Amino acid sequence: MPILTLEHTSYIRETIYTKALFYPLHKLLVKLANANLKRCKSRAINHSNYFISDGNSSPAFITLTVRLLEGRSKKNCKDLGKKMRKFLLSYFLLSLKKLDLQISVNIIEMPKEYNFV
Repeated sequence: MPILTLEHTSYIRETIYTKALFYPLHKLLVKLANANLKRCKSRAINHSNYFISDGNSSPAFITLTVRLLEGRSKKNCKDLGKKMRKFLLSYFLLSLKKLDLQISVNIIEMPKEYNFV
């Protein structure tokens, strides 16, 4: 069930190689959130139309939203978020050096009764 959605500004420096980017994140889901690897789904969305701050500068963003079924401890969710962010910081190192880049991870727990698979 885990669903990862990575949204990013269009001018980040790195190429999004989906396997190199998402497979390590899927492995973290398995290790830290007891997820079933076969159920992990991910997508990257490139945004060219957005507004940040006052609109006069050129900051960039990468936001990873992680949707999980409820039932994990707060500690597990915090550990997962921190380790996923650490991985993103290493993956997008060039953009961090060259751009005013903000990287964030948001974990959303979804009620099991609203999951229809």
